[in-house]
Amino acid sequence: MGWREGVVFVWAGMRGAVTLAAAQTLPLDTPNRSLLVLIAFLVAVGTLVIQGGTLSLIVKALGLSGSKENESRSGEIEALRYELRAAAIAAISAPNLRHHNGEPFDDDVIERTRERWSDAPDADSSSRTLEVLELRLVMIDAERVRLTVLRRDGRYSTATLRAMLEALDAEELSLRRRVHHD
Repeated sequence: MGWREGVVFVWAGMRGAVTLAAAQTLPLDTPNRSLLVLIAFLVAVGTLVIQGGTLSLIVKALGLSGSKENESRSGEIEALRYELRAAAIAAISAPNLRHHNGEPFDDDVIERTRERWSDAPDADSSSRTLEVLELRLVMIDAERVRLTVLRRDGRYSTATLRAMLEALDAEELSLRRRVHHD
């Protein structure tokens, strides 16, 4: 849950109902008990009216509702993809980039991958294709690390982050199957 969802959660809390329940547990011989119960009732009604009546405004102000939700989520996904793409490109641009066996990647393959990192490589099983697949796995690892950092700062909704993580998981599984199959 991000900070925006947290604000809505707190705003929608049941403070008034708890106050009313607590007031009704006062012993019958408490001085001014009926006045205290009435005040608790007014607090409960007040919080229901004020907080309940303004909850939709809070949700809209935080960008969490309505038909704009899909638009903002689409914008969020694009922004998140941009950040992940930048992390992936940085990972394959590292000077100490190596295969899992320690050998360096071919510079031409790195450049080709950088240019078309999201395109699926050709279906042949040549060593260059395997190299491209392994480079994409390096990029996915970098994207996953960046996604973890972005999850903490609250700029993206939980749904968007979850969707991106699921997409990365699916692509990684597919690539790992091809790398180990070829």
